[in-house]
Amino acid sequence: MEFEIKRINLWSAVKISFVIYGVLGFILGIFYGLFIFSLGGLLGSLGGEELAPFTGMFSSFAGGFFFTIIMGIFLAFILAVVYGVIITTLFIIIYNLLAKWTGGFKVSLEK
Repeated sequence: MEFEIKRINLWSAVKISFVIYGVLGFILGIFYGLFIFSLGGLLGSLGGEELAPFTGMFSSFAGGFFFTIIMGIFLAFILAVVYGVIITTLFIIIYNLLAKWTGGFKVSLEK
């Protein structure tokens, strides 16, 4: 059996991309926050007393944990989800317009 995908429902694609980008963005944000935490400790040890007021909030455990969680939430819900949903929406709109003029993907299915 051969079927053709002529149109993709925009709302269903946006829901799926929201969840996928949210999970991936949160994981990436945790790693990014840990990187900032590590970099703050390195700068604190290299800078000595001159940089101590600026690196103390990154190199302490409470500050590092706070920035790790904040970066995870920021990257997940602000950057990854918003930009991911916008890109998904644009691609689905473009696909639906092009599929209307040229035809959609042909998919062969079997039982």
